[in-house]
Parts: sequence; structure tokens; C-alpha cells
Amino acid sequence: MKIRHILIAFSFAAAVCFPLSVFSDVSNVLTSKAISTVTSDDADDIFDKTINQNILSPKIGSGQKNQIVEYQKRQAKELIEKGYSVSSTRDGLVLVVTIEADKLFVPNDTSMRASAQPMMKFFSHYLKDAGMWKMLLVMHTDNTGSPKYLKKISEARVDFIYYWLSEKSDHPELLVPYALGGTCPTLPNNSMENREKNRRLEIYLIPAEKMIKLAKENKLK
Repeated sequence: MKIRHILIAFSFAAAVCFPLSVFSDVSNVLTSKAISTVTSDDADDIFDKTINQNILSPKIGSGQKNQIVEYQKRQAKELIEKGYSVSSTRDGLVLVVTIEADKLFVPNDTSMRASAQPMMKFFSHYLKDAGMWKMLLVMHTDNTGSPKYLKKISEARVDFIYYWLSEKSDHPELLVPYALGGTCPTLPNNSMENREKNRRLEIYLIPAEKMIKLAKENKLK
């Protein structure tokens, strides 16, 4: 298996913090706010896209939307049952799994904890069936340290997870890493508890062409 070598995307200007909707009840997905400041881009190479372009593509027709949202609800239910924190964006089409960075890394370290490996290995099964999903790995920090340091540690951490997960996946070409440093906090960095929550990995599970095709054929089960 060949792992594609890429330059990890890191861009303050290109990063838009997407509103997420929490799956507090998987039978009732809360829809996110409309995103009007970013448009999708259907360029062929997902590695050439910004994080926002990847989240918003490929396009999904209205006839497939409800079926894919229901399918993603079932994926969310499975993830929640396994103990993951799951939210959504793009009106429920895209799932976002959030894992606190402290569960993955020792403070200020960039090698994943051994105890975190089972937690991360589970996501390799989303990369077994080419075209069902593309997966984004988005690493965040809090605001402790200089922008240069936050850039460096978020890049090193997502780089480690990207290559580790790629080695365990059948289709690593569907996996894209991004390092956003402290540019998109979920909470004000005014307490230890909030900073802990801001240090996080977000895993975006985005429908890809095969899933859309199955939905068009009413075969998405």
C-alpha cells in the first residue's frame, strides 16, 4: 500500500469554523446553521482543497439528501454507542467526531499514546470501501503558546495520526489531514477546563461518490 506524501494544510485565512449540531438524540438530528460564506469546489483532488471546500463537496442532490442523512444517523448511533462524541454539520450530511487531544497525546508530546490506538484504529473501517466516505483529520490546540508553536505542534500531531491511520487503512487516499492550531476554539480559553476542550481532534466523515450513487439507486442500507 502506498501512502501519499502531502504537505499538511495549515491556513488561518482558509479556515472557517463550521457550526456543529450535537447528536444529543440520534433520532432527532439538529440541523446546523446555513453556511453562506463558503462555497464548494468540485476539483478532483481532495488534497488540493481547503478544509471548507472538502466539507462542502461533493455536491449532493435533494433527492439523495434525506437518504444519506438517515444513513449518517445510523453511523452516529454506532459511534455514540462506542463512546465517541458526535456532532454534525451541513444539515446532517457530514458527521464530526471530536476526541480531546489529551486522550491522544501526553501534554506537549506529538507521539500518540498507546492507550489511544484502539480508539483511533476503529476509524480505519471507514476507509475500507472506496468511495463511501472521505475523512478529514483536523487538529486543534488551545491558545497557550506562540502561534508558531501552536502551528508546529498541531501539524506534528495530525501528521502522526495521519500516517498511523494510513498504515491501517485500505484507502489512505481518502484521508486528508489539517492543522489549525488555536484558530477555531469551541470555548473561550479562559479556564483549564475550556482549554482542555479546545485541544481536540475532529474527524469529519463526509459522503463520497459511491454513497451518493447508492442513494440515487435507493440502495443505501
